Amino acid sequence: LRELGVDRKWIDKRVASRASKLIGDAIEGVLVGGKRFEEYIHKMSSLISKRGESLVWTSPDGFIVDHAKFEKKSIQRTCKLKGKTVYISQSTYSDSISPRKTKNASAPNYIHSLDATLLRRVALRLCKEKIKYSSWIHDSFGCSPNNVDFMLEVTKLEFIKLIKKTPLLILDDELKYQASSLGISDKVLKKIQVPQLRGFRYTTGLDELMSSEWFFS
Repeated sequence: LRELGVDRKWIDKRVASRASKLIGDAIEGVLVGGKRFEEYIHKMSSLISKRGESLVWTSPDGFIVDHAKFEKKSIQRTCKLKGKTVYISQSTYSDSISPRKTKNASAPNYIHSLDATLLRRVALRLCKEKIKYSSWIHDSFGCSPNNVDFMLEVTKLEFIKLIKKTPLLILDDELKYQASSLGISDKVLKKIQVPQLRGFRYTTGLDELMSSEWFFS
């Protein structure tokens, strides 16, 4: 950011766009698996949404997610306020799915559905353990100081259970079944493969999380 002379004090649209690209390039170089997953779900999203359908998948704890973004149109209206003309932009949505917007939001929304699953599982486990006081905001968990260590342990255990259900493989099965029902050929679908986490020891790698000090803060 310093080399490019990006003003970090006043962030306008132009600066935010440049900073976004820098951050994206940095993430792509480090989180290779995440980028591959994004490419995978973007391809599946394009196949399905271009046929006017939303993407549908099931969270690991059974909630059905119906993901779509619709075309938006802005209408400018005018009104008088204290003798001055004021312009108000009103947004309306059509019934037509936007393939571009649906694709761009598919990866984060799938991850959000996993975040929500983990949150629900941890909340239910704490309730079962008679821990009454906790707080929840999306992917942030809170509890009283005396229960922090236990919450950390429970969160790790529930995360391991969630991942051992192989949610990506289940997602792949569901999306490809949906795509197939829309008339997309097996030849096309076979070219889109779920990314493999190369170098990750699935049987022992997850168990090593139990000793992680930085699983969450």
